[in-house]
Amino acid sequence: MPTPHTEHPAATLLRDAIQNRTIRHGKHAARLLRDHGHTTLADRLDREVSARCGHLSARQAADLIESETA
Repeated sequence: MPTPHTEHPAATLLRDAIQNRTIRHGKHAARLLRDHGHTTLADRLDREVSARCGHLSARQAADLIESETA
């Protein structure tokens, strides 16, 4: 029997903030992660925002975190 997939805590944090409409942009997502001690993931998002010339939504950031930590 396969084990159910559980979302990474950082991705859950981002998705909750997105649902509550407290963040909308990848930069905001990085700041939220950094504030909650996820500095390595926040640095990763900062690099991705830069690589995409600022075009990274908070939802895309959560998806990126989830795909890279799965």
